Amino acid sequence: MRLPLQWAAFSGRPGSIPVLHTVACLRNKLNSNNMPVKESSSNLQAFSRCAREELDRILRSEAFQNADRQQELLTYIFDATVEDREADLAGKVIAENLFGIDPTSLRESSTVRVEVGRLRRRLHAYYASEGANNPVVLDIPKGHYGMNFTELSVVNADKGKAWRWVGIGSLACVACLAIVIAFLWDEDTTETGPAPLAPEFTESAEAYSLFFEARRIGNPPVVKSRIEAALTLSREIQSIDPSFGGGYAAESIQLWNYVMFGHSDEPEYHSKRALELARRAVATDPEFSWSQHALAQALHLNRDVSAAVDAVQRAVELNPTEADHHGYLGLMSALSGQGVRSIESVKRALELNETVRTPYRNILGIAYFLNGKYQEAAEIIDTNRSMGGPSGPHMLMYLAASYALAGNDGRAQAIAELIRKDESGFAPADFIDRLFQLPEQRELIIDGLQKAGLAYPAIQAGSD
Repeated sequence: MRLPLQWAAFSGRPGSIPVLHTVACLRNKLNSNNMPVKESSSNLQAFSRCAREELDRILRSEAFQNADRQQELLTYIFDATVEDREADLAGKVIAENLFGIDPTSLRESSTVRVEVGRLRRRLHAYYASEGANNPVVLDIPKGHYGMNFTELSVVNADKGKAWRWVGIGSLACVACLAIVIAFLWDEDTTETGPAPLAPEFTESAEAYSLFFEARRIGNPPVVKSRIEAALTLSREIQSIDPSFGGGYAAESIQLWNYVMFGHSDEPEYHSKRALELARRAVATDPEFSWSQHALAQALHLNRDVSAAVDAVQRAVELNPTEADHHGYLGLMSALSGQGVRSIESVKRALELNETVRTPYRNILGIAYFLNGKYQEAAEIIDTNRSMGGPSGPHMLMYLAASYALAGNDGRAQAIAELIRKDESGFAPADFIDRLFQLPEQRELIIDGLQKAGLAYPAIQAGSD
């Protein structure tokens, strides 16, 4: 199996050595005295032709289909590197020449950084699939806009010993002497390269791990301080790697919680902001499933539940083993009146993650409630509470309405009393207005709560 480019020179097997020849520097061999010997210029020209052929393969590849902007950026960087136009590889120059952005604009730095970051990830994805066996690798090292051209070959070694070397640099260094580093090891030595630090959507392991940390600390969403901490962390992710869609997705998702659970003093502004961030996440990383998930929540927050279903369905298609996507597809399907689909989606989420501390049983209870199965809804939500699953006044609201509509007045009134005594500041009336977009669903929950003894709209936590 081909090793990732950045580690290929650090692994070997007895009898043969992977060698990285970087065109940027003069290729070298070892003579009989184990000293570097410069290769001929004709070999370098031949390698340059191979690099051009590799560019053509990439542009024709499936990974770069329908990616005109990425193709244009790749070709620009390739040509500027090959032609030794170092000045054209400055961020301001790329912004002006390629994207038509005023070099004095504050946008130029972030735009180029984001686009080059996306190009790096697309190249890595290409070499992990279609280009896995290609003889030449094109790579853009992080922190630079110039390109490295690398040939991967296997060089037979003398029996009992093996040498490996790697040249470092870019084509602009062809006139310079190469630095050749040789390492000697015994024939039976086995070495292993380091594991990748982060998945394909970001080169920052910190940014990627903080994305999931933000999701974790944002729960339970009824606690305002947890949401605010998650929002702060989301913005930190954006500062660490602005080319990673996860930072924008994380903030958008937390704004859904911030508005939905009544923490925002400016719900309309924060709803629109959530949608802006989600769209930016999708534009930055359209294949990162959480970008689509964030878009779904933001669309729901802006009262387009039908589009929300489509967006979270795309998240499921991108990452079919992520339980949260299936769970949220179940919720959005239920809120759009797709009863059967909602129940099937939530059950799939439970198959993928049966952990007690997930909201899936609660969502299943909501799905049953909206499908008129009130007793089943009450039993599921109540069982989840007894198991120590996530709860809160918003779920007590469903539980009271479910018991009331199922005819269990005593249990419904007991749950309603718990809602009245809750001091979290949660306002069920506001929650209902934001969550439900179908009038018949809103009327159903209001009817159930009124039968439980909670008069709408005065159903406010902490009220008598």
